Amino acid sequence: MAKQKIERELIDQDLFTQMRETMDDDLVAEYARDMRNGQKFDPIHIMPRGNERYVVIDGHHRIRAHYKAKPRAKNIEAVILPLPSGIHPNRAAIEAALKVNTKHGRRLTNADKRNKCRRVWTLDDEAWEKSDREVAEIALVDHKTAGSVRKELVGERRIPIRDGELHGELKPSWLPIKYISDWNVQEDFSDGNQKEVFSFAMKLEAICQGEADAWTWDAEDGDIIHRGIEPGRSYRVPLEKNYALQKGQQPVMRLVHELDGYVDREKKEALALLRASGVEAYRSVARELFEGEMSEAHKEALRTLLEEPDEPIHDDNDENSDF
Repeated sequence: MAKQKIERELIDQDLFTQMRETMDDDLVAEYARDMRNGQKFDPIHIMPRGNERYVVIDGHHRIRAHYKAKPRAKNIEAVILPLPSGIHPNRAAIEAALKVNTKHGRRLTNADKRNKCRRVWTLDDEAWEKSDREVAEIALVDHKTAGSVRKELVGERRIPIRDGELHGELKPSWLPIKYISDWNVQEDFSDGNQKEVFSFAMKLEAICQGEADAWTWDAEDGDIIHRGIEPGRSYRVPLEKNYALQKGQQPVMRLVHELDGYVDREKKEALALLRASGVEAYRSVARELFEGEMSEAHKEALRTLLEEPDEPIHDDNDENSDF
């Protein structure tokens, strides 16, 4: 497929299509230095996601390095992958990212390969029925690795064992491994705020595709620290005085009522929660809500909510021409 120049601001860097276990900041810095020195890189691969926007399928480190090396550049070289018909753009993006066989950059580590298997096993409610070899073929790993990860997920109560038998109640994808242990839950949430914290994390799952469990609870300060909302940032969301979590408060109800029937309730609540918590990333979520047929009146109602965003509380990783 031919490469072309794409406006960089139209490309979302959502981490749900990043199949490595973590982003490598040292690799980003290395790529940025090479780019400033004139080294040529392969074009990134992207896929349409609606509303004339794209999501990165292959090239998360390269696009971040491009921003760092050339902060004033408008375009970036990219190959646009076709969006399959009859499938949600996010699902199509994940499936495409799983098929990426990295031929450049650093080789996948064992942890990266295991992370790919975890993504396949938990892709949907029927994924656990796949055999080890089927998962290995999709994730481009050895079948023994896939089998090892399956046993790990069964032990974590993320998926049932092969015949459908459960080792207790299955744990949701938004729950960090730490809190699979009931003892750790009781220890960390002794002040009785478990319900509020879990409610917030559950709603964020609607927009943190693939990174819904990337959060920790700071019991001392009463904050949820979330790393899965936006690439390169971690957000500290205070639970106290967070009016989005108070029953019956605006803007959750306003958004739910005004957009009722146009988007699913979880995404509406997640968007409102992000805005009420002062998280800047809700803007990208809002773009998702414009997919499909939405009346101009409803679009205007949503635009009104986006006019005056709260200042986010976040920790930046200090990241700021074509390839």
